[in-house]
Amino acid sequence: MVKIKQKLVDFRVKELLNLEVNNGRYAYFILKKKGYNTLDAIEILAKKLRINLKNFGVAGNKDKFAETEQYLSILNCNKNKIENLNLEDLKLEFVGYGKKRINLGDNTGNEFEIKVYDYNKYYGDNFFINYFGEQRFGKENWIIGKRILKKEKINLDAKRKRFCISSYQGYLWNKAVKILLRRSYLKNIFEVGDYIFLNRKIRNIKVPLINFDTNLNNKIGKIYLELMKNEGIKKDDFIFRDDPRLTTETVYRNLIVKVDKVSFKSDILRFRLPKGSYATVFIRGLFREDIEYV
Repeated sequence: MVKIKQKLVDFRVKELLNLEVNNGRYAYFILKKKGYNTLDAIEILAKKLRINLKNFGVAGNKDKFAETEQYLSILNCNKNKIENLNLEDLKLEFVGYGKKRINLGDNTGNEFEIKVYDYNKYYGDNFFINYFGEQRFGKENWIIGKRILKKEKINLDAKRKRFCISSYQGYLWNKAVKILLRRSYLKNIFEVGDYIFLNRKIRNIKVPLINFDTNLNNKIGKIYLELMKNEGIKKDDFIFRDDPRLTTETVYRNLIVKVDKVSFKSDILRFRLPKGSYATVFIRGLFREDIEYV
């Protein structure tokens, strides 16, 4: 079994973002951290700098057990306030000022540098099946999402409910893709843990995350119909008339992801992924083994 994240320095992530720097009310920084998730880091910074948490903006949440770099915007913050900031394993590097807040999803991707232990063979792939990783689901996010669809009373705010619903949609996406691969490419698949991969690259297609308006008159649609029947849900369950904030439209996800700048030397794996793709999934396919990590 491949091992990663044995130490903090074994897993490094650098966020990629096209930032327009000019005159504006937002100060831009590179947040460098290790041993903190992004939300915890921001809460500490807000307290130390005496700045309202709402003034902070990031493009995504970065792992706690890693060394990470990501962009951060702070509204109405003079860069000079940062000079006296002295925090262990948490640093801000000033980039410039701009007119726009950094929002979730603004990043274009991430660069990874990962120390790999106890692998048997490196296969050198530069593509993989774009599954949602286990980080998407947590212990029970997808289960709560299904309960919300069933209109059970759940004591969560709208933002958290929306996340849990999307987690359940990701869960169904993964299941639908595995069925699709078994039926269409049986001779070219291999399994690693809960995932099914291809040993040859195919033409990419866009696979929808099931929703109330998803077109089901095609191969993947028929698979979704089978899954929904087994799950005891229907398309209309994704409509929330009592809280329209929870109702969204169908979005599509690439089945195949091309991985850029892949290299493996002295047990250090480097690569670049587009946003929304999971490094741990790529590593499973790359070494044809499951992962053990902290």
